[in-house]
Amino acid sequence: MLKSRKAVSPVIATIIIVAIAISIAIAVAYWMVGITGAFTRFEKLEIISAYAELNKTSKGYNVTMRVKNSGTVDVTIDLIFINGKPFDAVGATVWNGTTTFDAPEELQKNLTVKTGESRQFIVVLPAAAFNPGQSVEITIHTAGGKEYPKNVVLP
Repeated sequence: MLKSRKAVSPVIATIIIVAIAISIAIAVAYWMVGITGAFTRFEKLEIISAYAELNKTSKGYNVTMRVKNSGTVDVTIDLIFINGKPFDAVGATVWNGTTTFDAPEELQKNLTVKTGESRQFIVVLPAAAFNPGQSVEITIHTAGGKEYPKNVVLP
């Protein structure tokens, strides 16, 4: 009874083993490309310039900031801190040239810096909370969890 059974020929067995090995190698290669892509993406926001000017109409201060995204992913600015406090807690607003943001929720939806792009925005500080000659730390917080601080002296 066992003598009537035939085995797979060595040539066919070799072809099957090679096909399985190639399939596994392709799967591992795709997996490695995915892992590499995830680890090579990074967020980097550069504060190119930041300066303060007296706002003649409100008697407060306008801090103009220009940032550049030199990373490999788009960056969403979700909060701006003034001396460690959220901007709305000190009565400040953020203006991006077309829209004024009074609350962090508005900022998160509207202030994204795409890869390679530069953006300018103005942090409007109220006169009652700040004095001439005072050093103010403005920290940009991103949705990725990074913080980018900058000190500015008010005129």
